Formats: sequence, structure tokens, C-alpha cells
Amino acid sequence: MKKLVALLLSAILIIGLVGCGSISGSDEGETTEKQTASKEELLAEAETVTADELLNEIGGNKAKAASCVGKTYCITGHVVEVEEYYAIVLASDTGDWNNIIHSDDWYAYAEAALFHVYLSNDELCQLEKCENIQFVGTITDTGTCKYYEIEPIYLDVSNAYLVKTNVDYQGRNRLSN
Repeated sequence: MKKLVALLLSAILIIGLVGCGSISGSDEGETTEKQTASKEELLAEAETVTADELLNEIGGNKAKAASCVGKTYCITGHVVEVEEYYAIVLASDTGDWNNIIHSDDWYAYAEAALFHVYLSNDELCQLEKCENIQFVGTITDTGTCKYYEIEPIYLDVSNAYLVKTNVDYQGRNRLSN
């Protein structure tokens, strides 16, 4: 009988330890996901660039794009699409009619990279296609996607915030570089 009681107590103790361990582990995971930087914290550490500068530096090179992962930027760029969870932002142009970016005729523009900017729903609702914006966030992933007739590199910008809309921004012609 004593052995049975000792065995039951041992089993209860082991179950209790295992249960506490998994609760502790899930709390840590939840805490990590919820710990995001504020807009002010991101702006304090961000490198300020235009989409032109960063996309020109990447130049369609996947390795260069991957080297941006983990870096925080304050970027001025041009909204070409507003999707359900993110905005597609890229470099603006000089205004030359052969290269200008205007919503539906964007597919004719040979851009090598773009940003998927994950903003809050409220911020996404403020955006208009073909407007220039400034946003801050951390690049968390890269890859390629099919967009109209091209397959540009994308840079996911998560934990992002809208800084300004209707920004006076005119890029430079990347096709002549």
C-alpha cells in the first residue's frame, strides 16, 4: 500500500512539473509575440532613407535584400496597392511619362523590388493608391512574388507605423543607373 501511495504521489509530482513547464513555455512565447516596439522607439533607432535609395542599393540582388532583415528603417515611398493586411510600396519616379507609376499601368514599370508594409487596419484605411507616404518598421523577411508581369523581390516590413501621408517625394529614374 505504501508503495502504491508513493507511486501515485510521484506521478502527481511529475505531472505537476511537466504541466508547469509547458505553461511557463507558452507564457514566454506569448510575451515575445506581444513585445513590439512603439512608433517612437522605432523612429529613434531607424535609418531614414527613400525607397529609391534602398531599392537601388538592393538592385534586384536577393542576398543584398536578405542582408536588410532585422534592420529598422524610416522609408519614404509610393503606394501602388493597398491589400487587406499590407500596402505595396515602392520607389517613386522622376515623372517621365514612360516610367511613371500610376495604379493600373504600373505593370509597365520594371521595378526590381518592393515593400510589403504591414500596418494596422486603421492606418491601411487612410492610404490612397498613388500617394507618397513615410513609414517606419523593421524588415522581417524577403522573397519574390508575382506582381503583374514581373517577379520582384519583396521586403516584408512588420511592426510598421505610418509616419506621414501626402509626402512631397519625387524619386529619381532608376532605369538609367
